[in-house]
Amino acid sequence: MKIRLTDHFIRIRISPEDAQSLRNMDCIHVQLQFGDLLNSTIKVGLVNQMESAIQLENGGFEILLPKDSVNQWLSTTQEKIKWQLGDAIISLEKDYPCEHQLSSSGSTFQRPQ
Repeated sequence: MKIRLTDHFIRIRISPEDAQSLRNMDCIHVQLQFGDLLNSTIKVGLVNQMESAIQLENGGFEILLPKDSVNQWLSTTQEKIKWQLGDAIISLEKDYPCEHQLSSSGSTFQRPQ
């Protein structure tokens, strides 16, 4: 999972393995270690509700997304799905290889033709 945070925008890019984890366990996470003093976790969880939400936790936060919408999106070739949360936008995206690179590094979705 790759996360980009900017003003009023959260972009989450997931690999096929992340997608499988979401299907199986309703949750994926990334843990950030900043030396010995600070440890932070960012989670993406699927919930049985229609709206997205963010919960602050000790040492991080959890982005909650509608389970039915995400599972339906994962079965399509659609590249991304978005939610409005207050003034912010959350974008969940399938991670495709860069078009300008000759070789693929890491695990990505195959780009639809």
